[in-house]
Amino acid sequence: KPRACILILARNSDLHGVLSSVGQLERRFNAAPHARYPYCYLNDRPFSLKFRAAVTAATAAPCFFGLVPQEHWSYPPHINVSRAAELRQAARRRMPYGGSESYRFMCRYFSGFFFDHPLLEGFDWYWRVEPDVHFMCNLPGRERDPFRHMQASNQSLAWTIVMDEVPSTIPSLWPEVQQWLADNPQHATQQQRQRVLASPYGRSRFTGCHFWSNFEVGRLSFFRSKAYRSFFAHLDAGTGFFYERWGDAPVHTLAAAALLHRDQIHFARDIGYKH
Repeated sequence: KPRACILILARNSDLHGVLSSVGQLERRFNAAPHARYPYCYLNDRPFSLKFRAAVTAATAAPCFFGLVPQEHWSYPPHINVSRAAELRQAARRRMPYGGSESYRFMCRYFSGFFFDHPLLEGFDWYWRVEPDVHFMCNLPGRERDPFRHMQASNQSLAWTIVMDEVPSTIPSLWPEVQQWLADNPQHATQQQRQRVLASPYGRSRFTGCHFWSNFEVGRLSFFRSKAYRSFFAHLDAGTGFFYERWGDAPVHTLAAAALLHRDQIHFARDIGYKH
């Protein structure tokens, strides 16, 4: 059985939405004897006793609770906090979550830190689940288990919905990725670099099409790899997570395109999902 967990980042106020998501996932998949994968809950604030008791009662699988380290849910030293606040105010009406500080913390956390949380040390795989999502299809039997399928197929990332990113949220992301690829040829083959750089609009433009990461099944060793850590470190040394509104979804997508072979990316077409 894969060493896998269901990963949920939530606040205490998300309890109702978490119970809805967990209830559906249990009925569709995780209550089966061959599954019963543990749940790992993360929060930037301590979970309340009410939250812990309610989610523990919702499943026969083990539940673990962790606190996001403060340094992973805050600003890096080179960010001017006042400038970031000014830019959030200006972006408030121009893009989804444009004025949200916590959303930016979340995107940076899922881009570069979640895989190092001590709660995930014993796991090789995660399935990211968010509050208030819907699973519409049953996944009966071991053959429909996404963890088992991906492990047997040597895959590293699974998605079920693609979206177009709002261009104004990521104006400098693509140039930064291009720069990293140019500076680190050892991490991606020539074929992979060409695939990432290729575009129907020309080599200098990222279309914005990305795997929506609120549903994501992933191999943790991919994110823990030297190549991915280098990729994130380059992005984090810039200002895009806070002066713009870079999302973790396009970050993960571009990293996968640069570092994984096509057959290592799985379209989970048999999982009906709605966010």
